[in-house]
Amino acid sequence: MPARYAGYQALIRHPVLLARQADIQVQHEIRVARTALQTSRADLPRLGLPESVIDHTIKLYAAEVLQLQHHRAQRTGGHRGTGRAGRC
Repeated sequence: MPARYAGYQALIRHPVLLARQADIQVQHEIRVARTALQTSRADLPRLGLPESVIDHTIKLYAAEVLQLQHHRAQRTGGHRGTGRAGRC
């Protein structure tokens, strides 16, 4: 979570809002990591990176997706929620 959120009174006074914002933040991080993972094989060679670096990067992104999904499942009790914000 961005440090500036510590100054938002609504988030301080209502922890459920802070928890909701944290969940949304993790959802977005999962999307970013998935996109990076899905596009790495096509995009990274164009940057002139060696195959070994590309392979390592793909493994890194895959591990990040798993870690974020695990973190989110722990925070939400395994439930994805409902509505637009709950989709990944």
